[in-house]
Amino acid sequence: MSIIDLDNNLGFMEHVESECEFYFNLNISPVSHQSKSAAAKERKRELQASIRDVLKSINFYIVGDITFHLQWNLHEHKRIETDGAADIDNILKPIIDGFTGFDALLIDDNQIDDVQAQWAHYYDYHNDKFTVTITYEPGQLIPKDSLFLLQLEQNIYMPIKIHSDKESREAELEKVLSAYEIRKEAIESDGYDRATRRKNRMQRFFHVSRIDDDFQKGDQNEYLEQAL
Repeated sequence: MSIIDLDNNLGFMEHVESECEFYFNLNISPVSHQSKSAAAKERKRELQASIRDVLKSINFYIVGDITFHLQWNLHEHKRIETDGAADIDNILKPIIDGFTGFDALLIDDNQIDDVQAQWAHYYDYHNDKFTVTITYEPGQLIPKDSLFLLQLEQNIYMPIKIHSDKESREAELEKVLSAYEIRKEAIESDGYDRATRRKNRMQRFFHVSRIDDDFQKGDQNEYLEQAL
């Protein structure tokens, strides 16, 4: 377990690796996705920049499926007795976007299998904040400097770890390709209802349109030639 106090009074974060859980307690006020004014857009940029500042202390990506639980802490009077508080569903996307991308924690927001949002009374009337709890599956962390997005088909890429020696990279590649072929054969024979990725217990993959351009990606030969 590691607890990190964040710079600039942003709050703190905790990672309990044995339970596959991150907890972020952030002194940041959410902003509504529906707000379209120039000031609101700037607030969204500031919110996401603050979240990414928090994530700088994390040196790996989560590459598998996650649950995402948001709790918005704000004063009850503001929440239910005024018209100034945003709808809780509208504050989710800007926050999720802050956790997603090359300089963040997730590759893409479609890794979120289960999302929950709630609010709770907070004593400070003038300063609301939020917490985020992310849980992930075992074995789904890859160091940021070791992540490679392997091209499986024209537009399909899978996260894979760059090992320091070529023999290990060859073994990793064989394992990934074998699992993907088994899945394709199962789909051809049984259809998607019986042969989803989950039923085959294989690593999740991504459409190229969902991958930030800054991520390192390429084909099998390019993966094998990688060196740390």
